Amino acid sequence: MSKSGIDYINSRPELVREWIERDKENFREYVAECPDSLIPLFHNDLRNLGFKFEISSQIMHFLPKYKAEILPLAIQYYKQATDKNEI
Repeated sequence: MSKSGIDYINSRPELVREWIERDKENFREYVAECPDSLIPLFHNDLRNLGFKFEISSQIMHFLPKYKAEILPLAIQYYKQATDKNEI
């Protein structure tokens, strides 16, 4: 039985690392193009609360256990967002 796409990637650490590095580069490019982005501030606040992550998609894994801490912060930034990519 063959693995699905994401299962295959997750079974290969070198592909996971490549995916993360590509996502980090895309994020750097986005922030360079959108210097008023609130996402870096949101990430910084989460890190100040003790969350450790490399890319935004990893934050979703914290939600089931830490939604009481994360959701109010996410809502705060959502209300401030003006860029259609961040709403």
